[in-house]
Amino acid sequence: MSAVKLAFGKFKTFLEKHGYSLSSVYCESESQIKFAECRTPQKQKTFMVCIPSKYSLIATDPQIKTLYINAPEENLNSRQIRYLADLKGILDCDLIAISGSELCWYKNPDNVILYELGDSESKEEVESDEPEPEEEVEGDVVSTLEKETIKITKRIDPTLKKPKIKTEKKPEPEESEEPELEESEEPQPEESKPKEPQPEESEESGPIELIFEDEEGEPIDDVTEFIESEIPEESEEEELIQSEDVPDHVTRSNDHPNNIEYSDIVLGMVYPAIELGVFFRKAKGYEKDVIVACEQIDENIQGIRKTKLKEIKDLCQAFLEHAEKRINEINEEEKNLKNSLIRLTVIQIQTEALKKTVESNPNLENEISEVEKIQEQTKQSIHELNLDFLRLQDSTDELLSNYQSSIKELMEL
Repeated sequence: MSAVKLAFGKFKTFLEKHGYSLSSVYCESESQIKFAECRTPQKQKTFMVCIPSKYSLIATDPQIKTLYINAPEENLNSRQIRYLADLKGILDCDLIAISGSELCWYKNPDNVILYELGDSESKEEVESDEPEPEEEVEGDVVSTLEKETIKITKRIDPTLKKPKIKTEKKPEPEESEEPELEESEEPQPEESKPKEPQPEESEESGPIELIFEDEEGEPIDDVTEFIESEIPEESEEEELIQSEDVPDHVTRSNDHPNNIEYSDIVLGMVYPAIELGVFFRKAKGYEKDVIVACEQIDENIQGIRKTKLKEIKDLCQAFLEHAEKRINEINEEEKNLKNSLIRLTVIQIQTEALKKTVESNPNLENEISEVEKIQEQTKQSIHELNLDFLRLQDSTDELLSNYQSSIKELMEL
């Protein structure tokens, strides 16, 4: 089945009409776009639009940054996949992580696609032409930029107010969760009401209401506005997303770092991802979804850390119990050796006394060889057990030293 051809210009125009901007595209062979990296209108949050294989969207704008990807057959980065599985949590959207050498598209545990980042020519160009940045303390850079911004603001527009930064929510006690759920059934402020489904609204305002089908009769997602056509497009006017549609606070930037594809980053920058057809229907109010998803990703990262820290605490407790058990076992083994040495010492004392008795009594001369034999065996056994005892002491001290040094090394990480 041949793919439905979509016009790159129409796709870009659609983004601009809704206030979105296109940052870069990730292409397979022949500039076939697989992922489009976009930014939201107001808060400039980055997200990814995925182009299904049933569509063909070719990058035709040389001004848009283009990166190339290859889909390997195996060698999935298990650490990255486990991380995304934990990170997804209750998120409904797909996730895309861009690391130093890979792009991982995570839909669910059974549907993960890993792409290798290509474009070796760009890598050589970056390595040869880009000077290595000087190491600077991040806090100093931020403070300097803040001071410069204040200076220029005073010169240009002293009335300009500093944007409001959203503070992190404090975790509420678990006991208060159930009553809050009951109270939420009462009338709520506009902001806290559940979002109404967006698709119907965008379909009503869409320029085409027909349902298109491909050559096999399968319905095409509502991307009719993007389908390539030789008929000139009629100019349309559409309002951008209003400021009240997004929260009036600033959250952290999630811009894609330049040249991350050539770094040693493993887990990568994680973005919410949406397929083209769904994005077409939800574009008008999708910025809210992106902001919520990005904040949920940040919360999930904190949740992963708390979970791992709890596991580390449990492991530390288990390790202490294991170490104590191991030392108790060694102490018991050492105690048995000591008991055996005491018993051999008793035998040694007894045989010494027997030897004197035999030597002083001519009638017992035939017993002397047997007594001496037991004496020799006893001495040999004592020597061997003393060596075992010393070896046990050595190995125990080495074990505890290894435990100690390992913990110290872990604390230095």
